[in-house]
Amino acid sequence: MTDHERDDREFLEPLVRDLPRSIEPPRDLWPDIAARMQPARPPARWGTAWKIAAALALMALSSFVTWQLMRETAPVVPEVALVTPGDIEHYARAADEMASALASAPAEALTPETRAVLARNLALIDSAIADCRRALEADPANAALQDLLGSAQRQRLELLQQAARLPRS
Repeated sequence: MTDHERDDREFLEPLVRDLPRSIEPPRDLWPDIAARMQPARPPARWGTAWKIAAALALMALSSFVTWQLMRETAPVVPEVALVTPGDIEHYARAADEMASALASAPAEALTPETRAVLARNLALIDSAIADCRRALEADPANAALQDLLGSAQRQRLELLQQAARLPRS
């Protein structure tokens, strides 16, 4: 132990000996602490009543509006095809003319690979057209089927037009 530490010890020991073994607080602090820990007092009854009344009014209003909307039936709108039977036949005739023009073109006009791709795609479209025609025989007034048939005929025509625009090999 160094001299400095010894001097400190000699100075502090009598002071520590004179300290009391326990200290009583000057007053009891627990009641103040306990009061602060208590939950806030509930809101006044009239505040809760207003909230309940507002919620009930909102429910009643939304129920009334829903009832009014459900009472009014929407007018029945008949299905109208976007594509007319005349359009379908126009696409079919134009596609047939384009197909015959491509078929009469010299063999070297399109590569064999291109002809194979074209034939596969035309077969898919022709199958869809046949399916639509069969479905329309069973339900001739179905506007959605007429639109599908018109779309398939238009796709067939567009595919043949693209094939005709391909550069010659």
